[in-house]
Amino acid sequence: MNTNKENYPIILVDADMKNHDKYNWDDTIGEVHHFPNIYINKITTGRKFIYYRPNSAGYFGSGVIADVTIDPSTQNVAHGKDKKWYCNIIDYKEFKNIVPARDDKIGIFEDITNNRAWGNERSIDQSSFDNILSRALVKGGYKTKSNYTEEYDQIEDRITEPSNELIVRKVKSYKLKKHSKNFGYYRRSDESKAIGDLGESLVFRILKSKQDNGEIKDLKDVSKDNVGYDIEYKSLNDDIIGVEVKATKMSNFKQIHITRNEWAVAKQMGERYHLYLIADCKKQKNKYQIIKNLFQFINDGKANITPLDYKIYF
Repeated sequence: MNTNKENYPIILVDADMKNHDKYNWDDTIGEVHHFPNIYINKITTGRKFIYYRPNSAGYFGSGVIADVTIDPSTQNVAHGKDKKWYCNIIDYKEFKNIVPARDDKIGIFEDITNNRAWGNERSIDQSSFDNILSRALVKGGYKTKSNYTEEYDQIEDRITEPSNELIVRKVKSYKLKKHSKNFGYYRRSDESKAIGDLGESLVFRILKSKQDNGEIKDLKDVSKDNVGYDIEYKSLNDDIIGVEVKATKMSNFKQIHITRNEWAVAKQMGERYHLYLIADCKKQKNKYQIIKNLFQFINDGKANITPLDYKIYF
């Protein structure tokens, strides 16, 4: 029997409840996890995990750790213990119902006696990991895109306002952890897909209003056509404008993922390639920001791009 804990799955703790609360944790559930250097040998590429939320004493989702990168704000700190890291998350599935840490039939899933340890990121043996996932299925299984669509689909009453403050720029360089594995294409969670669909609907509504006012023409949804962007229209001078949409439930953007095709088209189209960023998608009032030439934006040093298919850091 293999008892090497390096091969065990892990428990990730909801950002609001981490023991190391002197930091301002920058998590997006199901997408990005932010953590201190103490966990760098636990949170590694390819490991499966389950989320735990101490304030509700339960588990609420599972996924896989993708690439691990240094937090740029701590890249040059004097002491290694002060470094912080990000890991991207793939294959995230949220449980329909929280699985309590103490089960009436099984008891406590994890062998933890120190109450403070519940707030730590930790290894968990495969048997306990499987028991939690099995219990999640008994309690209703996983949320699907249709569950999230019900939450994010209503756009009629939403207020969408322009903003120039959605991008959070950190530092000029951002390096991959040396032993990190390139996980290739970014596999979004069902919630992220629903948020993406909402973002596209909101931008289409903004552009439809412009068309109705005679500012643009020939507006159409091309998100299924694999052309490298989501929406297309013509200017009054008959220039074709491609619009790529990225959306988040967070209040700002620190990074986005784009595909190789999207980046190639952005380079080719130049100022005719417009990137719309939509934030606060969980709220009724959403904000958006437009980058009208993504290729030039990056060439001017306003963001960095890393070919993980590709990732842009603001």
